[in-house]
Amino acid sequence: MPGADLVCTLAWPELSKTPAMRIGGSASLDVFTVAPWQKMAQDSRLGWPMIRERILALSGQILDTLQGSSARGAITGDMEARVAALAQERAQAMLQGLAR
Repeated sequence: MPGADLVCTLAWPELSKTPAMRIGGSASLDVFTVAPWQKMAQDSRLGWPMIRERILALSGQILDTLQGSSARGAITGDMEARVAALAQERAQAMLQGLAR
């Protein structure tokens, strides 16, 4: 699952930024934007509207979860805070990219 790459390799800088499963040919997680998802939709002959809606839903769920009281209670250390901040930053970036 490509989602696992999005957290693990960003939270631990010593890990490779090369995703195990490339999305739209993206060679690095540092440049992960909407464009690779659009390319993946085209390459795999999946409908972009379906993928776009899924990205919107997942990004919204991530932000809702991170803002919830149970998530705030679970973020007890530096690593948890770092992972939460990265997840929030990436989810917001995807939503902003889709809004353009």
